Amino acid sequence: MLRFKAARLAVFVCALSAPGFGFAQGAGSAPGPAEEFAEMGRAAYLTGDLSGAEAYLLAARAAEPDAGSPRMSRILNDLGVTLKSQGRYREAARALEEALALVEARGEAPPDALAARLVNLAEIKAAAGRETEVTPLYGRALRVLEEAGGEGGELYAGTLNNLAAFHMDQGRPAAAEPLFREALALRRGLFGETSREYADTLVNLAELERQTQRPQEAAEHAEAALRVYRSLGLEERPTAASAMNTLAHLRLAAGEPQQAEVLFRKALQTSEAALGPYHPQTGYAQLNLAALYESRRQYAAAQPHYELALETLRASLGDGHPQTRRLAWSYGGFVSRYARFMPNAVREKAALIAETFGPPQAERILPASERRIEFAP
Repeated sequence: MLRFKAARLAVFVCALSAPGFGFAQGAGSAPGPAEEFAEMGRAAYLTGDLSGAEAYLLAARAAEPDAGSPRMSRILNDLGVTLKSQGRYREAARALEEALALVEARGEAPPDALAARLVNLAEIKAAAGRETEVTPLYGRALRVLEEAGGEGGELYAGTLNNLAAFHMDQGRPAAAEPLFREALALRRGLFGETSREYADTLVNLAELERQTQRPQEAAEHAEAALRVYRSLGLEERPTAASAMNTLAHLRLAAGEPQQAEVLFRKALQTSEAALGPYHPQTGYAQLNLAALYESRRQYAAAQPHYELALETLRASLGDGHPQTRRLAWSYGGFVSRYARFMPNAVREKAALIAETFGPPQAERILPASERRIEFAP
């Protein structure tokens, strides 16, 4: 049964293509409506207006006259990232695969542009549970940057961070830790210890330390990251919710369930505000609260959080995703064990869910982590 899993381990999302940092427009070419719509989409994304960003980027795609142009690749990349931020992984994968294909077809992409698209695609493959396709994409991105002399840049640091997060998802903390620490050192040199970028990787390291039974180090790093976010006015950032989850687990392990509940609730509120109610991270935040209440034998309080978590994963990941199936089976087991505490309507709905997903099966489950990068060329 899923218990007390941090909603998100990684915090590095390849976000929108930075204007002027990716492909160059043709010499002497006017921006035109496609570029104008694309710029409005990027601006909407950066202000958190994901539905507006999607609408503008779809308009940009329709207005772009050359379906194979570098600009179309940027538009598709940005659309894929926007869809991913909404938890719409299958649609995002199609856009990101097309963006990468356009880059490769032209054979003239700058290294940063090619590497960023490889990282974006690796992220969506990881979120979709397609684990065998992930590591080769990260490895290729790192090689592209190394061959271009880009080992000291933010994109390289972010790729290390994401690869480390994937190792954590796979249950390989020994492989993840040196990569997190290398990314942390690079971001310290690039941005300083009071930067958002440094704090983002610090959150990941804290969660790794928590999972490897180093509670003091984990608490120090998670609290340090939250201090940075507060100083920058970024308390509502999704990565701040990840830090809160780590601290909540630590409080729970220390026998302080009331403090853990406060932190879990704040993490849920932050995720809902930043990402919306139907994003996977919000679903995992609901699950944390459900598991907390179940551990305290507050089954009636746990049930709605379990149900909301399942509804969220079904809406964002789909019924075929391993995480959705695992949670559906866990929820069915929960209702069955504590049926005497559940209203008839809850038991009847759980029976319908069990009919949809069938009996539990043994399978390897990957956490569908979310990773945050702040730019992609």
